[in-house]
Amino acid sequence: LNKLPVEVLINQGREFFGSFEALSTKALIDHCITPRNHLESDGLAKRIIHIIKCGLQKYELFYSNYRN
Repeated sequence: LNKLPVEVLINQGREFFGSFEALSTKALIDHCITPRNHLESDGLAKRIIHIIKCGLQKYELFYSNYRN
Protein backbone atom coordinates (compact mmCIF):
# COMPACT_ATOMS: atom_id res chain seq x y z
CA LEU A 1 0.00 0.00 0.00
CA ASN A 2 1.57 3.23 -1.12
CA LYS A 3 -1.23 5.73 -0.58
CA LEU A 4 -3.81 6.52 2.06
CA PRO A 5 -7.48 6.68 1.07
CA VAL A 6 -8.97 10.09 0.40
CA GLU A 7 -12.35 9.23 1.89
CA VAL A 8 -13.64 6.50 4.21
CA LEU A 9 -17.23 5.51 5.01
CA ILE A 10 -17.88 4.50 8.60
CA ASN A 11 -21.05 3.20 10.22
CA GLN A 12 -22.82 4.40 13.35
CA GLY A 13 -20.66 2.27 15.66
CA ARG A 14 -19.00 4.45 18.27
CA GLU A 15 -16.46 2.01 19.77
CA PHE A 16 -13.43 3.44 17.98
CA PHE A 17 -14.89 6.68 16.66
CA GLY A 18 -12.74 9.08 18.72
CA SER A 19 -9.48 7.33 17.86
CA PHE A 20 -10.46 6.93 14.22
CA GLU A 21 -11.54 10.56 13.94
CA ALA A 22 -8.21 11.76 15.36
CA LEU A 23 -6.23 9.48 13.02
CA SER A 24 -8.23 10.43 9.92
CA THR A 25 -7.94 14.14 10.71
CA LYS A 26 -4.19 13.83 11.20
CA ALA A 27 -3.85 11.89 7.91
CA LEU A 28 -6.14 14.37 6.07
CA ILE A 29 -8.75 11.68 5.31
CA ASP A 30 -12.40 12.71 5.01
CA HIS A 31 -14.74 10.37 6.84
CA CYS A 32 -18.47 10.14 6.18
CA ILE A 33 -20.87 8.46 8.56
CA THR A 34 -23.50 6.26 6.93
CA PRO A 35 -27.07 6.37 8.23
CA ARG A 36 -28.12 3.66 10.67
CA ASN A 37 -29.11 0.41 8.89
CA HIS A 38 -27.78 1.61 5.54
CA LEU A 39 -28.28 -1.58 3.53
CA GLU A 40 -25.76 -0.87 0.79
CA SER A 41 -22.81 -0.19 3.09
CA ASP A 42 -23.85 -2.94 5.53
CA GLY A 43 -23.99 -5.43 2.67
CA LEU A 44 -20.58 -4.37 1.35
CA ALA A 45 -19.02 -4.68 4.78
CA LYS A 46 -20.48 -8.14 5.32
CA ARG A 47 -19.22 -9.24 1.90
CA ILE A 48 -15.70 -7.96 2.60
CA ILE A 49 -15.66 -9.72 5.99
CA HIS A 50 -16.77 -12.95 4.30
CA ILE A 51 -14.01 -12.67 1.67
CA ILE A 52 -11.35 -12.03 4.32
CA LYS A 53 -12.54 -14.93 6.50
CA CYS A 54 -12.49 -17.32 3.52
CA GLY A 55 -9.00 -16.17 2.57
CA LEU A 56 -7.71 -16.65 6.11
CA GLN A 57 -9.26 -20.12 6.31
CA LYS A 58 -7.60 -21.13 3.02
CA TYR A 59 -4.28 -19.69 4.21
CA GLU A 60 -4.52 -21.61 7.50
CA LEU A 61 -5.49 -24.84 5.71
CA PHE A 62 -2.65 -24.50 3.20
CA TYR A 63 0.04 -23.82 5.78
CA SER A 64 -1.22 -26.41 8.28
CA ASN A 65 -0.97 -29.06 5.51
CA TYR A 66 2.40 -27.69 4.43
CA ARG A 67 3.88 -27.95 7.94
CA ASN A 68 2.71 -31.55 8.45
